[in-house]
Amino acid sequence: MIYMMDRRLSQIATLSGLVGLIIPIGGIVAAYYPGFTWVNNDISDFGLYNQIFNWCLIISGIFMGIFILTSSKLTEIQIGLLPRSFLLLASAALSFLGIFPKNTPYSLHYIVAYIMFFLFPAALLLIWKNIKHHSTEAANFTAVILITFLFIWFIYYLLRLIYGKLGLAIPETMSLILAMVWICAFIIKYIHKINN
Repeated sequence: MIYMMDRRLSQIATLSGLVGLIIPIGGIVAAYYPGFTWVNNDISDFGLYNQIFNWCLIISGIFMGIFILTSSKLTEIQIGLLPRSFLLLASAALSFLGIFPKNTPYSLHYIVAYIMFFLFPAALLLIWKNIKHHSTEAANFTAVILITFLFIWFIYYLLRLIYGKLGLAIPETMSLILAMVWICAFIIKYIHKINN
């Protein structure tokens, strides 16, 4: 009975994690418009021209939240309550980015974006700290993702300092790809083996 529940939870976690990652890509494809440039625009600009993108962010955040909640019962390595809470709040922030598009008053969109882009690396740092004694491989992989994430944003702000205003589309997309890689690796290593 417990094996069947674990198997069902692993299927829910895997499906919600993958759907949560794929939906924003679909939103970008659906909302792409001719004037968009990767150097001068932000990913959020898609939401100004097409509501599909905002809905994709909302739905993606919900699915990522389901993934985080269901996967917590399945992993042999406990990543900790605080990092899991940070990931859950980052998922909620992703949904709120769709609820508060870029043209929302009081800069709510930017506040939510800063929260999301702070919570994800903070969660990775705490996860690395919590798992380094249990799984060197998982800890090293998490550290590489975290360092790459921070390096991308360091380079972005350095280029912005040198060249002036730059759009956020490239570092935002690269951050999304890093999150996808980390979550897919998590699914493959810790959740998928329950189904086998």
